[in-house]
Amino acid sequence: MEQEIGRVPAWVTVGGSYPGALSAWFKHLYPTHAIGSWSSSGVIHAIEDFRNFDLDIYTATQKSGDLCPAVIQSHYKFIEHAFESNDAMTEEICNIFEIPVDHLNKHDFFFYLADIYTLGVQYGMRTHLCDFLMANAGQDMMTQLQ
Repeated sequence: MEQEIGRVPAWVTVGGSYPGALSAWFKHLYPTHAIGSWSSSGVIHAIEDFRNFDLDIYTATQKSGDLCPAVIQSHYKFIEHAFESNDAMTEEICNIFEIPVDHLNKHDFFFYLADIYTLGVQYGMRTHLCDFLMANAGQDMMTQLQ
């Protein structure tokens, strides 16, 4: 390694949650490439398709009533339909989220959208999130997304 970069590396990998697992795995697989690894809350049993997390978020939002998860689902269905069939609506959604249409990656967008709802629930803001969503449920969909 020293011959490749001209010195012994003095790097430490750092991460939390899944990146924490990556930090620890990196140090384990490449012990000479970093002098240390800091893994905060690193995942020790990674599950590729962990549907129970989604179920947990759904169950938590249902504590605020059936309308809260229904509104979240309606947002997804609306955006999926818009992305599949309507360029003007896609452009309007991109404008709401301040994404240039030519930079839209639909898979990344839905991951980002999921974080809006899951992080609110996961970090103790479920009541605030659901109250907001339910209070605006009667608005047209584009207004709800703003």
